[in-house]
Amino acid sequence: MNISLKRSLYMSQLKQGTLESFRKFLQSDAPAFVVRMRKRNFITFSLFSWQHQLFLYTEAPSEDWEFQWPEAYTAWLETWPDWSGYARARNLVPLMDVFHDNRPDDTAGWRGVHSPQQRIGKLARLKPERYSSYVFYHFQKQEEEPGSFNDRYIIGAYENLLFSYHELPAIVSEAPTGLLQTNNSPEDWHGVMHPHFDPWTDTEEEGEKLWRSLEELLSY
Repeated sequence: MNISLKRSLYMSQLKQGTLESFRKFLQSDAPAFVVRMRKRNFITFSLFSWQHQLFLYTEAPSEDWEFQWPEAYTAWLETWPDWSGYARARNLVPLMDVFHDNRPDDTAGWRGVHSPQQRIGKLARLKPERYSSYVFYHFQKQEEEPGSFNDRYIIGAYENLLFSYHELPAIVSEAPTGLLQTNNSPEDWHGVMHPHFDPWTDTEEEGEKLWRSLEELLSY
């Protein structure tokens, strides 16, 4: 029986000055953390950090699955107000979907025998006035050219922050037909995208000025 697979991106924020103690606790608790996640049927999990911000990627076998931090981790985490009507504070927020190169129809076919050698999380900043243009171009490309370069590539947004996740080696497989039958995506993709970004100014590495590599804290 095929089961739909839910891919999710989240963001959490550590309290100032707690990254090192959080990292040490996570390192010691990692085996138990992975066991808990597997018991909750999470198929894949990756956690990345940038300064005091945490970015998460999960795969779960149903739309009903939502990640929640175990109680032992809450002491390190800041909270956000929840505007969704539940009137409760949250220590993580789901990111809005901006782009996915492919979407799974079932768990077995999605993962199959492929085992990632590298999991990569990156962070970018959008110019606020370019947000709608960025989303427009990415939805257009997603639906005009589904499954064009890496099935695992996905981008989510929180305010002007973009978090992307992908795996290497890249997997390219047949994708469902997109919603658009047009062919308007720009040929000079990177040239069109560049003006949308607010570059990082604290690095001289050309490949890091737009999309900043994140530290991988835990993956399975």
